[in-house]
Amino acid sequence: MNKRASQEWSGRTDGMPWMLKSLIWLLKHLPLEIMYGFVDVLVLFYWLFSREARKSQYRLFRLRLGWERKESIRASYKNMRQFGRAIMDRFAVYAGKQFTINIENEEWVNKSCQTGLPLVILTGHTGNFELAGYFVSPHGKKMQVLLYSGEKEVVLHNRAKFFAENGINILFALSDMNYLFEINNTLNNGQVLGLFADRVFGSAKTLTVPLLGKETQLPQGPFKVALLHEAHRCAMFAMKTGRYEYTIVTTPLQGKTPQALAEEYAQAVGDVVKRYPHQWYNYFNFWKD
Repeated sequence: MNKRASQEWSGRTDGMPWMLKSLIWLLKHLPLEIMYGFVDVLVLFYWLFSREARKSQYRLFRLRLGWERKESIRASYKNMRQFGRAIMDRFAVYAGKQFTINIENEEWVNKSCQTGLPLVILTGHTGNFELAGYFVSPHGKKMQVLLYSGEKEVVLHNRAKFFAENGINILFALSDMNYLFEINNTLNNGQVLGLFADRVFGSAKTLTVPLLGKETQLPQGPFKVALLHEAHRCAMFAMKTGRYEYTIVTTPLQGKTPQALAEEYAQAVGDVVKRYPHQWYNYFNFWKD
């Protein structure tokens, strides 16, 4: 894969709502540290008044990671603060801010992209995978990333535009199901497919897996899709490791059935959460405690 320390962009904000234009203008003209300060204050209010989100993170630290009570309370705020900064980093890219990207298992990723087989990347809401997509492009291959999102169309348009400039296309899981044809074409053509595999939507079929010491449910779909064709497969997460630095944690996966693949993926998620505990961004009762 290719990696770049910064994203070249014209900085145009045509069609963006005025609030987004204002945010990008501020990010262009103010140090990122100052913007982080604003986010930290806003997140404090969210942490105080969003009981369910606060409880979900407390459960992670207290029940799954075994931290002490006071430490878990503090960590629940630090987690939300880190999430706010991750969101700010995405918009900072729009404003031309520079980040350094490091890739673990980079040799394996490069070799996988140089074969005729597709590469299936299973990721999730741990770390900031979307930001990595702005900087890391598949080596000589096209990449499709399937997203489920309720954001406004103009935001989705600009996200898709940024990915496209780096050889990456966003597929949106819409009701017309056309994205299924795109997925099949991507795999048939030996390209790269990115799938978010950690959240269950609606009445989707699920797989039960152990994650951080307790069983939970993952959506069956991404793991079935990953096994539709002979392919290289990995779990991949982009973790913030410095103010202007991200590390892409890559774990090759070998499972031959959806259940085995889901269990491997869950193990990879657990490992990365233990390394970067404040970057787990699922704000609901994930384990149904």
